[in-house]
Amino acid sequence: MYSWHSEVVSTEYPIVAQFTHAVLERRAEALNDDVNHLRDALYMEFFSTFIQVLNIRQLLAPVKILISFTGLSALKKYVMDRINGVGGVLVEFTDDYDADIDFVISDTSLGNPTAIETFVWHTIPNEDEWQRFIKHAVSRSVLKFNVTYGHTIQQEVPVCTMTDESPAEEA
Repeated sequence: MYSWHSEVVSTEYPIVAQFTHAVLERRAEALNDDVNHLRDALYMEFFSTFIQVLNIRQLLAPVKILISFTGLSALKKYVMDRINGVGGVLVEFTDDYDADIDFVISDTSLGNPTAIETFVWHTIPNEDEWQRFIKHAVSRSVLKFNVTYGHTIQQEVPVCTMTDESPAEEA
């Protein structure tokens, strides 16, 4: 049997992950069934469906990123493309510094006097740097979601380990 909840789901899509978790809890209660049984059987199916049918990007407030690379246009394009591939975050890129900036990504320190989270990358970010950015971007997205809709989506959603076990085949 496959895991009902992978770490990628919880870290990159915490809003949809928690929504799926809540739907299955309510479904289990309505059916008088064990929630763990429903999660094992339906979690990834429900989660995938929600990703497909809910326009997540319309639900999310944009995370505004000032991106500035001096003479490294290929690195800038690579970083922008990769950030746009993060499904749990709606991103708005800007070249202008203003009060609404959530993050700065640059190849040089911009003398950030307002303590805006800054990522300085001179080369393609390694996996640790990338995961650190994703964690911060998703966290900011969740914060904006909570403020916009008055909800309290938690960053930490229960995570089960992946298993390769499959149900025993009947003879």
